[in-house]
Amino acid sequence: MSESSALSSTKAIASLADLRLWMAHQGLEAAYVTSPVSIAYLTGFRANPHERLMALAVRGGSATLVVPAIERDRAATNSHQVPVQAWRDGEDPYALVLEALGQCVRLGVEKEHLTVRAAESLGSVVGARELVDLAPELRRLRRNKSHAELEKLERACAITDSVAEELRAGPRPGQSELALAVSISAAIGERDAAPSFEPSVQSGPNSAIPHHNPGGRKLEAGDLVLFDFGAAFEGYPGDLTRMAVVGAPTSRQREVYSVVLQAHDTAIEALRAGA
Repeated sequence: MSESSALSSTKAIASLADLRLWMAHQGLEAAYVTSPVSIAYLTGFRANPHERLMALAVRGGSATLVVPAIERDRAATNSHQVPVQAWRDGEDPYALVLEALGQCVRLGVEKEHLTVRAAESLGSVVGARELVDLAPELRRLRRNKSHAELEKLERACAITDSVAEELRAGPRPGQSELALAVSISAAIGERDAAPSFEPSVQSGPNSAIPHHNPGGRKLEAGDLVLFDFGAAFEGYPGDLTRMAVVGAPTSRQREVYSVVLQAHDTAIEALRAGA
């Protein structure tokens, strides 16, 4: 095992122990963790199950990772000291959930991630009558970053900055928003990272639309262009937003930019713990 993997393993084991301690204080019989981000944090295994059930079941001193069969081998290799149970399409995954959790009345779940259908299934299968939200506690645990986690964040941000430097060459008239967005994803991939989210490129009037999806609009001279993207390294994401101008900026564009930059710098100067 590499030093990085060993550090990740130690962090996951310690975090799972902290979660069990919180469960005991809350009087919870068990916990059912379903967010892929939380599962990765607590076990080291990263996957997107899409429509299939994937969950970490924690009860007492035991924990079981329930995954689709197509993820069995990868989960067994990457989950740190957490046994894996897999189910095939056509089988009932809740049979494995019942085996891992047993019957319990008070159950910890991530309410922001759990669907109504899943909550009803838990009620009928394991007898859960009270669902206690453990998402705030998981967020609290994740705020304390290990050295290895900080290194991954730094790497993600460095890759994101590197791609942003490429964009300084400036967008050209005739390029489409969608083509630029695809090129950003490709540049991130060339640096052995993945996009944190689907890159956004918004040009001209589209730059004023919050969360506009890149389309076929062609860039024109004088357009303001908004880039919003980030690189994720081993699950830890970077994120930034940059503005560009197609061609030389006008005096009005420079004026607006200066106002935004001043507000940006003032906010950073005021940033401190407790503010």
